[in-house]
Amino acid sequence: MNNRIFECYKDNNKYDVQIVNVIKESDGYKIVLPKINCPAHLGFEILESNKIIGFTYENYFKDKNYYNTGYIPQYSIIAYDQLLFPSSKSSTKNAKTNLLHFKFK
Repeated sequence: MNNRIFECYKDNNKYDVQIVNVIKESDGYKIVLPKINCPAHLGFEILESNKIIGFTYENYFKDKNYYNTGYIPQYSIIAYDQLLFPSSKSSTKNAKTNLLHFKFK
C-alpha cells in the first residue's frame, strides 16, 4: 500500500500552513483557513494562546469563546493529514494583525 496518497505533512516543510484572516464579528471571531492542495489533507487544529480550542474540516473556524474586554485572542493552527501527520504550527495571527497589514492603494 502506498501511504503517499494519505499523507501531506510527513515532510513538515512541504506546505506553509498559515491563517488567511481573522475577522472580529458580533458573536466571536471567524478564522479563515488556507485551501490545502493535497488530497490527503484532513483538517485543522485551532489554537488560541497555544491552547487547543477546536478542530475543523472546513476552511474556516468560528471561535465563540468569551474573552475579557480589551483582550485580543492570538490564534495559530496546525494542519493534519489522513495519517495524522501534523504540519508545522503557523505564525500567530489576530484580528488586529489584519488591520496592520492593510495597504492603501
